[in-house]
Amino acid sequence: MTRSLIHHTPIRRPLIGAFEPLFGKAMLDDFFLPVLTRFAGNDGAESAAMTWSPAADLTRTEDAYTLTVDLPGLSRKDIELTVEDRTLTLSGERRIEREGSSVDRLERVHGRFGRRFHLPADADASTVAAEFENGVLSISIPKVEEAKARKIDIV
Repeated sequence: MTRSLIHHTPIRRPLIGAFEPLFGKAMLDDFFLPVLTRFAGNDGAESAAMTWSPAADLTRTEDAYTLTVDLPGLSRKDIELTVEDRTLTLSGERRIEREGSSVDRLERVHGRFGRRFHLPADADASTVAAEFENGVLSISIPKVEEAKARKIDIV
């Protein structure tokens, strides 16, 4: 019997690596690593309870971070957003309606979901704001005043 070795590449490297030109690696690790670790199976209790994970984009400006999450088919009452101990937690559930019909094919994901994002040190957790429109949740995370770049006048 022959055995062959298969090279294993952890899930976090290719995903984070793809976005490194847009954002610094440290910032991506802060925001996405806890979530990617969960998918890699290191947090079995939580991953067993979640059945899908909505896609999220992270952008930043000089003044704030913006996290945009796709949640098609959901309403505000299906979503819960909390901030605690510098961790932003997004959770909820997409329900499927099947009353009076049999399912021949089911491709759309449904069930509970959850995402956690570690807020960077320069984020102001006390002023996080969110808007939900057309199935897209936009979360604005302002930076603390001390972290913003400012011009120093030389006298």
